Amino acid sequence: MPVAKPLYKIVPKIATYKSAILPGYGQIYNRQYWKVPFVYGGLGLSVYYIITNNNKYLKYKTALASFYDSNLQLKANEPIVLVTINGITRQLNFNQILRRTDFYRRNRDYSYLALAGVWVFNIIDANVSAHLKTFDLSDDISFQVKPTLNTQNDFNQLTMGLKFTFNLN
Repeated sequence: MPVAKPLYKIVPKIATYKSAILPGYGQIYNRQYWKVPFVYGGLGLSVYYIITNNNKYLKYKTALASFYDSNLQLKANEPIVLVTINGITRQLNFNQILRRTDFYRRNRDYSYLALAGVWVFNIIDANVSAHLKTFDLSDDISFQVKPTLNTQNDFNQLTMGLKFTFNLN
């Protein structure tokens, strides 16, 4: 006689831990394989923008440093610097370089926040999906409202009422 295979039981706590340790692992545990490419797509896109914005930030930061002398005093005789980004050389003044440095630093920092957000969303999704997969949808869950007639013992009168019934398994 063949031995029956035990049912695969999903535990939300385990799905949450697995997703926190390795993104997408909670979705695999929940057998929602189709979500894994979206998780890694979001993480990959965030990492791409972190690297891109950081590289541009460092180039503009280096260009910004050329405006200062060794005593960290602003040089007055050098109003324009040539900056080459992605093969394009531009003449930029101090304020333009300062704005672009701040722009790429801010975007790099937002990309770190996006990376953390995708990771946290991945954990929340694994937890919620595991809870929804373990949610009992049997017919035993019901709520009923029925009219009733009650008798008062003292006066032998009938009174009308409503009976609320809530059944859980």
